[in-house]
Amino acid sequence: MRLFIALELPEPIKDGLQENAELLRMYCDRGSFSPRENYHITLAFLGEQPECRVSDLIAAMDACGAESFRIAFMGLGEFENSVVWRGIEASEELEQLQRELTAQLRLRDFDLERRAFKPHLTLARRVILKENMQLSSLSVHLKPLSFQVNKMTLMRSELSNTGAIYTPLYHKLF
Repeated sequence: MRLFIALELPEPIKDGLQENAELLRMYCDRGSFSPRENYHITLAFLGEQPECRVSDLIAAMDACGAESFRIAFMGLGEFENSVVWRGIEASEELEQLQRELTAQLRLRDFDLERRAFKPHLTLARRVILKENMQLSSLSVHLKPLSFQVNKMTLMRSELSNTGAIYTPLYHKLF
């Protein structure tokens, strides 16, 4: 099973992010856009895991003592591999949740990525912007978006010819 742990988004936030994606699309020569139904903020990517490890993942999630908190989106950014994202404002609560989750997963011998946590929401991959277009120019047109985080979700990702299909397996409420 291909698994990850993420923050799911309320429908109005997905609507706002879809508007962001449509704005971005107008200024792209090319790009592969994330489907609205797949919008999420990844806390930990676990990759392929045997089904017998799901109970360990749930135990790690349950061991986190997070409380509900608010996060807000910032402007657009890009990773070196032409992935365009909308950033997340610095949040001590979000950072703490991710650190605690990572520690609990490592205690249970899950092998996790070692790169620094950079909270974001991927809007598109393999993006080529139109000539003379800058993401900073588009960012000024984005509406403020924020929401109350009250759960994290263990998700299964199944790859298909039409893209990834995400299925929630477990919710840790806080």
